[in-house]
Amino acid sequence: MKTDSFLAGAAKAVFVLAAVMMMSSVFTACSKDNNDDDDAPVITATTSKAVGETIEIQIDKTDAPEVEGLEKVKEEELSDMKSITYKVVSQTFRLKGELKRLQASYNPKLTQIEFTPSTKLTFLDVSDNQLSSLDVSMLPELTELCCDQNNLNVLRVAHNPKLAKLSCYHNQLSRLDLSKNTALEKVFCHRNKLIGKNLKLPNVESGTLYFKGESEIDTQALTKDEVAAYKELGWSVKKVGSHYTWTGYDGE
Repeated sequence: MKTDSFLAGAAKAVFVLAAVMMMSSVFTACSKDNNDDDDAPVITATTSKAVGETIEIQIDKTDAPEVEGLEKVKEEELSDMKSITYKVVSQTFRLKGELKRLQASYNPKLTQIEFTPSTKLTFLDVSDNQLSSLDVSMLPELTELCCDQNNLNVLRVAHNPKLAKLSCYHNQLSRLDLSKNTALEKVFCHRNKLIGKNLKLPNVESGTLYFKGESEIDTQALTKDEVAAYKELGWSVKKVGSHYTWTGYDGE
């Protein structure tokens, strides 16, 4: 009898333990399902605008990120994008979720922007802000980047193999390495602090380098030998001529 009682008790204990483990497994699975978006891309940005002021950004019509630190005021549909006005709740805010396009220019007064890996963002415009550095290494699908009229002295684009257009004019760049960006077709880099030995370009089939702006404002220059070297790599080098039209630049 004691043996039977012992075996029955042991069997019961095993059953209870199995049930507990099963429930634990279920809860773990549910917890994992509820956090499937933990790996979603995140864009973290800081604005110099005060809490209570408004900023405006534009994203693709199909994009619907989670937003933290901003409160939506209004939304307007454009031709292929939507423009959203937000009230600043926190000067550092986050956009979580895959975005195809992001335009945060001329209004947000961004002082910093950082990215976690995104496999869909192809277009980024952060022109006319207050950025001193920009690293888009986490955006391998990026094809167009506009970051004009900031305070950039660092721009990292080495890990953007699909980048076809780069516009980074009117910054403080003294070095720009584009040697790995073999898909480039157009580069606007006038009104920086670049010289030939610190501007590295890839070998391309046909590219256009817009290097020198208005001569009385833009002091950066290339020598004739440096222009010739870029031409050998497949680049046509341009400067601003009369009436703000681009003409050939042979160096100085």
